Amino acid sequence: MSMITPDLRELVSEDHEYRQLELALKDSLAAKLFCGFGLTEPTPDHSYFGHLRTRNSSDPDARFGIKGKEKIWMGFKRHVCVDMKQGFITKSSIRPANEPDHKGLEDVCPESGMVLGDKAYGIDAAKQLIRARGCPPGVIHKNNMKCKNKPLESWLTKLRMPDEGTFAALNNQARFRGLEKLNFQGLVQALAFNLRRLVRVTAIPIHLREVSS
Repeated sequence: MSMITPDLRELVSEDHEYRQLELALKDSLAAKLFCGFGLTEPTPDHSYFGHLRTRNSSDPDARFGIKGKEKIWMGFKRHVCVDMKQGFITKSSIRPANEPDHKGLEDVCPESGMVLGDKAYGIDAAKQLIRARGCPPGVIHKNNMKCKNKPLESWLTKLRMPDEGTFAALNNQARFRGLEKLNFQGLVQALAFNLRRLVRVTAIPIHLREVSS
């Protein structure tokens, strides 16, 4: 039996009942092909989906998330706004993993300056939100979009690179259960990150002089 495929994200992320998921895959040839199963290949039953969720999370607020073609997880997404001048986190938000990224943007979008974002923010809904906050969007578009401007977006990608390490510096281990407590955790982590960053930004450089005898 095939493992759960990335194309199941549309069904799983909407929190349909597990039995409805099972029936949809069995009764609909289109759904079966969409999810990557062969014509004669058996599909998961309702217990598989329930077991997968129970195994991965005991948090009732956790949801299935998908990134790319292979990464599926149960949990949440972290959204942060990083000041490009000094590298400080100015806003933080934790949202269920099944929500599209532009929903998290509602929490962290600034009200001035250009907003730089990856391909997840290249959709119209995200760009409209950015403009509504009075900011020009500096987002990356997918290759199949007509508005794709490769030279400009190549420059924007390089501009974003120094602050991409922000996510790597933040621990993704959920220490609490529930969105409210997790958002508190995210806030504390952002404060700790900013304190460490403050030390680097305000540190007085030590100039070493070569001494010759």
